[in-house]
Amino acid sequence: MSRGLYQARPELPFVPGVEVAGTVRDAPADCGFAPGDRVMAVTTLGGFAEVAAAPAALTCALPQQFSFEQGAGFLLNYHTAHFALTRRAALRPGETVVIHGAAGGVGTAAIQVARCLGAEVVAVTSSAPKADVARTAGAQTVVDSGADWPSLLRSLSNGQGADVIVDPVGGDRFDESLRCLAPGGRLVVVGFTEGRIPTVAANRLLLRNISVVGAAWGAWLRGDSSRSGVPPARSWSSSDGADSRDTVGPKTASRYLSPTPTLHACTRTSRPATAPSSAATPASMACSSRP
Repeated sequence: MSRGLYQARPELPFVPGVEVAGTVRDAPADCGFAPGDRVMAVTTLGGFAEVAAAPAALTCALPQQFSFEQGAGFLLNYHTAHFALTRRAALRPGETVVIHGAAGGVGTAAIQVARCLGAEVVAVTSSAPKADVARTAGAQTVVDSGADWPSLLRSLSNGQGADVIVDPVGGDRFDESLRCLAPGGRLVVVGFTEGRIPTVAANRLLLRNISVVGAAWGAWLRGDSSRSGVPPARSWSSSDGADSRDTVGPKTASRYLSPTPTLHACTRTSRPATAPSSAATPASMACSSRP
């Protein structure tokens, strides 16, 4: 987005950053939050500023076990992963899921959510350190994208291929992934980090009984007022009933700004004067943060 290559192109100038986490400084009486509450929110834009605003419907309490860093990386990644795997891919327990870009935010979230939904998870990564990240997130098998990964994926499920492939990469990765789906398999398009937006010949879907579906959680919320807002932060329980609170959550690798936690402070306000005029709206949250 900052380079003008994303599907959404905000008017210049703008402040990037779509997620924040911090502590409420001030709040309207009817918003459900009070000063001192730890929260996380989707801001759409402005999250990298010292003061940012988010709609009340896109704000929720930060789980006690989460740090601010984890909260700032939870809402979009984990709701996208859950949305992609449950609503769009209709993942069933026991199916095999392949996750490209598995060491990224959506990738590690998808690994954890898929495991909790009872799937067998295969992660595709591009380096040894990234492979370690995917294993730590819970992937049972890790495949090197520099090797002959298509052959390895086609060998899954006794040579049938993968039931579900989550693809945030696009480009050539998408093209090859189509050939790795089992009959009835679903390829879920999450993004295009490679840069090229691929196309598909519909006869390939017909002859092999496979599907390509998109998963844009934010667009899903925007498209229907009945779906507005984010569900409360939650723990997904694995298929065997085990508590997954210790395994589901962002894995923070680095911090790039000041470690002072008091800089993560959030304000929910209806007074535009307390936040940048371009961001503050009635019933919105202004966040003084250093994400």
